[in-house]
Amino acid sequence: MKKLMVISLLLFMAMNRNVFGQWTSGNGNTTTNDKVGIGTSSPLNILHLRNTNNSVFLRIEKQLGYEGGLVWTDPIGASLFYFYSDNADNDALKIQTSGLSGEDDANPRIMIPRTNKNIYLAKSGGNVGIGTSSPGSKLHIINGNGIVRAPQLGIGRFQDVESLPLFEFQTADADPDFGEDALFVHGYRWGASVWFTRGSSGGDRAYARIGSPGTAGWFQLFDASALTGGNVNVHLSASGTSYLNGGNVLIGKTSQASTAYKLDVAGKMRADEIVVNTSGAYPDFVFHEDYKLKPLHELEKEIQSLKHLPGIPTAKEATENGIPLGEMQVKLLQKIEELTLYVIELEKEVKALKSNKE
Repeated sequence: MKKLMVISLLLFMAMNRNVFGQWTSGNGNTTTNDKVGIGTSSPLNILHLRNTNNSVFLRIEKQLGYEGGLVWTDPIGASLFYFYSDNADNDALKIQTSGLSGEDDANPRIMIPRTNKNIYLAKSGGNVGIGTSSPGSKLHIINGNGIVRAPQLGIGRFQDVESLPLFEFQTADADPDFGEDALFVHGYRWGASVWFTRGSSGGDRAYARIGSPGTAGWFQLFDASALTGGNVNVHLSASGTSYLNGGNVLIGKTSQASTAYKLDVAGKMRADEIVVNTSGAYPDFVFHEDYKLKPLHELEKEIQSLKHLPGIPTAKEATENGIPLGEMQVKLLQKIEELTLYVIELEKEVKALKSNKE
């Protein structure tokens, strides 16, 4: 009977080893080397808390006027990581690691206060990644597949690097350099530019750009093939050449009687000098020896019949169609040269009459 009681006691102690077997007391401490379970009889870790009534898992209450928190240390007792709250910041949550240069209670790695203070992540060497495990900037966000699919809306890129600081906003998962319906704001150290783009993979692309690194301020509008070596439709520069490549320009009006005119102005223009290119024969041919100058009496008959000089537009034509400046200057010059020949002939006749009279 005594042997049976001893065996039963040993079995009971073995079955309850997690509860009774390894607890020791001394110097005000109670310790164990086994796992401790609260809410569970089968703890899986050193301390295993199991919620059985939908309440708070763990409550740590600090005494008024004292700091409170949790600390993780290495085997020699140095604090590797801890977070806590204190009265100075009105129960702010601070997370920090010890032993780092410049980091102490007043300068934690992460601080989330309850009062009107900043939420910040300290230390200059680290980056924050959302949707990426290898962030390349202070804040690097990758949308991935996302919850919102079509269209996807998000910030594509925000950099703060001396050589290439920029802000990029795009509305689709597209090429980060030329996104769809995207806005790029480049703040280069030596210049600045703003790009508005629209494009699709394998399709037509076009975009507007204001400014460019290393160039005095200008504005550009590109055509559909601009990104693959096409032409710039509009280029307005603060210095250098400005141009419109293609299409017509209307000033003071919204429509044209004829689309043949690249510049159509409803109103007056003023300039110090205008140069008009000419095409076709220039009227120097009037002074060639084989040029047949029309006799004055024939010219008189044509004027009486036409009511204007031969070869010159009528008043009605000029009113309806305008006057081609270059062409008109050539015709007027021809009339002046012919008039000069008439004057020379008249002078010869006058001299001959005077000579005969004498």
